[in-house]
Amino acid sequence: MLLRELDITKTRDFLWKTINEQRNLTTQLVLKEEVLTSYVGLLAYFSMVRKDYTILIEKMKNLESEMIWELLSKTESNVLKFQGANNENYTSAMLGNALRKSSNGVKTSFLTKSSDVVRPIREVLFSIIAKPNSDILHSSRVTPKG
Repeated sequence: MLLRELDITKTRDFLWKTINEQRNLTTQLVLKEEVLTSYVGLLAYFSMVRKDYTILIEKMKNLESEMIWELLSKTESNVLKFQGANNENYTSAMLGNALRKSSNGVKTSFLTKSSDVVRPIREVLFSIIAKPNSDILHSSRVTPKG
């Protein structure tokens, strides 16, 4: 699009529209697959995990918002760098490479940050899984104090 029309604003708007369409599709898939409610059954037996799980979901939603804005910001910068470009000093591969580099950086950041966010609940769930069945049955009947 940028190569054909050399319109920075139109290119940026198209890119943002595409990114947000993909975000909406992902959100729909998460809802359809019931990803956010997949642990409800477990929480019924291990109520002590409920607070941690609720905090995890909130942190992941915040992280997703942070990362989408970072992606939009970086990709906008990528597009704006070609302001004033013409067919003699611009090829579509130049923008494509810049966008891939930015999106990969955001992806790497998301993977690192999401791993940090998930770590506490993962440790709790793994500690439950590692217990003998008798301990699991006993602890599932215990409700948290406080």
